[in-house]
Amino acid sequence: MESNRRRRQDRLPAGVAIGMNIANGGGDADNDAEIRRQMERFLMRMEGATDDMDVEDDEEGLYDLYDEMDIADDFDLEEQEIEQDREPMPQESHDNSAGQQSLEHEPNEYVRFCTRLTVSTLLYPYDYARTLIQLGHEPMPHMVYQVWKFKPICLLPGVHKYVQYIKRCDGFAGLYRGLLPRVLGTTVGFLFSDILLKFLCIRPYNSGPKKGAHPFREYAWNLFRDSIRLATASVLSYPFHLVMVRQAASFVGKEKVFETLQSSVKYIFEQDGIVGFYAGFVPKLIAEMTVLVVTSTMAYIFFRSGDDGYHYKAGVVQLMTTFATYPLEVASSCMACSGTPLAAGAPPRMPIYVDWIDCLTDLYARGEHTRGIHLFWRTIPRFQISTGLLDGAPYVRAP
Repeated sequence: MESNRRRRQDRLPAGVAIGMNIANGGGDADNDAEIRRQMERFLMRMEGATDDMDVEDDEEGLYDLYDEMDIADDFDLEEQEIEQDREPMPQESHDNSAGQQSLEHEPNEYVRFCTRLTVSTLLYPYDYARTLIQLGHEPMPHMVYQVWKFKPICLLPGVHKYVQYIKRCDGFAGLYRGLLPRVLGTTVGFLFSDILLKFLCIRPYNSGPKKGAHPFREYAWNLFRDSIRLATASVLSYPFHLVMVRQAASFVGKEKVFETLQSSVKYIFEQDGIVGFYAGFVPKLIAEMTVLVVTSTMAYIFFRSGDDGYHYKAGVVQLMTTFATYPLEVASSCMACSGTPLAAGAPPRMPIYVDWIDCLTDLYARGEHTRGIHLFWRTIPRFQISTGLLDGAPYVRAP
């Protein structure tokens, strides 16, 4: 009997065979029992049928079975479509939760600023030594090095020896001369630049749901926003930077007029007024704005070209632009001390310049426009070698 059932099942149409498979293991749970009962009755009629059985009744039962199977199949298809429609929803919520978690783990802007300020405070002695190098103060003699059979090279002591020299003269506390105005200037510039952006309602560019749909608009708007932030921070922080440079320059002649922040502000305001706090401000602002514009523009070009590593290339461009605009930083430091009662900013160590263009021109002519750009491999400018002028010798203006 089992073999007859299998032979009759093989002769069934394709739809009936599928229905039997559904009845044996698949299909919807609600209709599964009914389909199985219909299938068993049909097989029993097939096994017990005789030659004079009514074929029309069998066909009618078969058609009823087909209808039951079609209803079950339609119900299964509807359930599958509903499940497919519901599948993206939990995935999307999962993505949103993942994005929120990434934003939560992203460090806060104030945390990054405090970290940056802490690192700059720890490394301040090297910045202090660089400021003295920019002003042209070289208290230690140069050394002559010869590498194999090449021409001998005259090198100045590196920044480590310079820091050790300052420590021998003023002690450990002397390494942080001018630190207070430096920290105040950085903090004021950071806080008030953000406050101004919020007051003017200048927010980062938002293109809506289509992120990156207008890359040039995003580039132009963010550049405009960053320029306002940088200009505001520079205007607010430069008076503190000026005091820091003059306090560092007091190391040369041991003057007391700029010893404290209060005495420095009082002297500058009485002698030159508000304008005196911005001596040498223009070249410094030009240098910072140039670095911002060039770096942002090249990053946008790299991004539009489809380069995945455009962030790294933009960092290289920023470093190269900083080197190119470094002479403006030197001119700014010199103008901050030129014409003051400090020995580092008066003849014979430094002339009294008319303006920053005159200062920059003279630095280029003497080959000293890159003083302090290299802190570990410091060569003597050719003008000093040819004329024999070192620190402390009478100043001779370059032709």
